[in-house]
Amino acid sequence: MGLGKKLLGAGAAVGGTVAAVKVAQKVKENHPDGVGDLNEDGTVDYKDYVEATKQAAADVYEDVSEKAKEVTADLKEKAQDAMAKAKEEAVDVATAAEEQA
Repeated sequence: MGLGKKLLGAGAAVGGTVAAVKVAQKVKENHPDGVGDLNEDGTVDYKDYVEATKQAAADVYEDVSEKAKEVTADLKEKAQDAMAKAKEEAVDVATAAEEQA
């Protein structure tokens, strides 16, 4: 296996670990006193933990999605500004070249 594939695999493993930790933190945040009987079947069992984890994962996904939208909008604005500046500089260079010619 090449170095690139190893690095990609390591990155995916780290990303998965970070995501799992974020979900676990969100479960604790949403249920500070512990997971209760979320599905109201009279017992606290694995189904309640699955439901708590599903909701926490959805919350984390929503948070990440919102952050990605903000970053994308910021990058788009910076790219547009850079393109406008590059266009102005290209026009200035072309104008200067014409004047010297």
